[in-house]
Amino acid sequence: SLASLGNESFITNNQFLLVRHNNSAAIFDVHTNSSYEFQVNSSTKMILANNGKLGLGTTSPSRNLSIVSDSFYSLELQGSNAYNNLVDTGIVFSAKYNSSGQITDVASIRGGRSSTADGNFGGDLKFFTRVNGGSDTERLKIDSSGGVIFKGALADHQTNAGAFEYFSNQ
Repeated sequence: SLASLGNESFITNNQFLLVRHNNSAAIFDVHTNSSYEFQVNSSTKMILANNGKLGLGTTSPSRNLSIVSDSFYSLELQGSNAYNNLVDTGIVFSAKYNSSGQITDVASIRGGRSSTADGNFGGDLKFFTRVNGGSDTERLKIDSSGGVIFKGALADHQTNAGAFEYFSNQ
């Protein structure tokens, strides 16, 4: 059934409640202790399990986000910046760092183009970590030719594509 009260609209069928406020934010509340499935042609494509875990391509997610796919790539991260901008796209790892529960970035993995030239799609992969009191700093880079560049305490060092060298502070 559909009901309205002031600026809010309610849709319910005794199993779920959809609340829409001022035609903007929507809240979906499942009234039972069951999962919510998103289906296409009677086949579940995504599930929000009753334990809060989200599954794409699986009906039993084992992590907060589980992606199961028979595709070569299961996840795409795509930047929307201009083609001649070298802003990377990536993932960031964050953690609580004090007893007040404040959160900060501690590491990241980023990928991006290695040139601003039109038509050049060569890419680099970069690994960043953060020292206490510092900022996210690039520590290792694999360039578009396969070369590896180590950064940080060992001083900058670059290997040739396909070559590997091991360094130790000892």
